[in-house]
Amino acid sequence: MSEGADYQVGHTKVFLKSHQSAYLNKLHTQALAAAATKIQAAWRCYTARKQYARQRAAIVTIQAGVRGMFGRRKAAAIRRERAATLIQTLWRGRHARAAYTQLQQAATALQSLARGMAARAAYQQALFERRSAAAAILQATWRGLGARQEYKQSVDAVVRLQAAWRAAVTRQQYKVALQQYHLLMQQQNAAVCIQRSWRRYQQQQRGARFRTDAAAEAAALVIQQVWRERDQHNSKVRRLQQVVRQYADLHRAVRVVQDAWRCHVAIKQLRKLQHQQRRSRFEAQRIMFEQQMVAAFQQQQQQASTISRTSSRGLSDSDSTTIS
Repeated sequence: MSEGADYQVGHTKVFLKSHQSAYLNKLHTQALAAAATKIQAAWRCYTARKQYARQRAAIVTIQAGVRGMFGRRKAAAIRRERAATLIQTLWRGRHARAAYTQLQQAATALQSLARGMAARAAYQQALFERRSAAAAILQATWRGLGARQEYKQSVDAVVRLQAAWRAAVTRQQYKVALQQYHLLMQQQNAAVCIQRSWRRYQQQQRGARFRTDAAAEAAALVIQQVWRERDQHNSKVRRLQQVVRQYADLHRAVRVVQDAWRCHVAIKQLRKLQHQQRRSRFEAQRIMFEQQMVAAFQQQQQQASTISRTSSRGLSDSDSTTIS
């Protein structure tokens, strides 16, 4: 069996010291943390791209509908203009130029209002997108800080727990070794006493020039019995040490599996919470955008109705002037 400074190689196993085992556990934990970080980064990149594609498709669809609505209204206004112009040309005759001038001014005002409203809506949309992007960056930074703090706290707790467990195991091993040392010293003292008695007995026998075979056999039996008891005790101690090592190895394996499972459950819960938060934010943005669109549409209708009432009042005044 070859021996090193921090390890010992047996026939089928390699026995490490506590600090070497802790160093291997630390390397294993760092490898798991690096793999988890890579998996989280890939998943966040994938979800971000998917969310951006969905938001872009929704925005394009809404913009297409709004542009179509504006185009149809503009086309209807132009058709009404042309029809009014034709009717005024056929009906009024020489007063058509004045009516056409008034209608052209009304159309110009309507178009300028529509263009202004469209420009304001585009500006509000761009401003909203910039604010949303800034808010997303701030939220991502804050969540990253919180996640790193939670991970650091969990790692510190695991390290403290492992240190406490190793200290308890070390104290237990020290107690067992101390008991074995005391027992061995007692056995050695007993063997020394027996040997001293045996030598004294031999000296007495040599001085007296006779020995008893029965006493010699009894002493030999006593020595053999003590030696056999010592061998049995040593074998029991070795078996106990082997059981303690097996239990320590099994406990370390169980701790590694438990840490990996808890990390998996925490990552899964974090992903679920992030998905719910993104979905709630998207729903709130959609509702806000719909409310803005409805308000802009109502404002446009009010402006159009105001302009139409103004133009109708001008036409009625021109008609009354012509009739008079």
